[in-house]
Amino acid sequence: MHGMDNFTTALKAAIQTSGLSQYAIAKLTGADKGQLSRFMHGQRGLTLDSADKVLAGLGLAVRLVRVRKGR
Repeated sequence: MHGMDNFTTALKAAIQTSGLSQYAIAKLTGADKGQLSRFMHGQRGLTLDSADKVLAGLGLAVRLVRVRKGR
């Protein structure tokens, strides 16, 4: 996943590189701006519903890939 070890890290990177402010993302997606801000500062997580809204608003999709465990 290009150095991103989990979903949270990947979603934060997508938000940061979107070119949109947190306020613009909140307005576009209907996600709560306060919750989005706390997520970006590592203070709280996002609900799955909010993560879905952000992903859809940014035109992103999640793809599940089975990761092999070390042998």
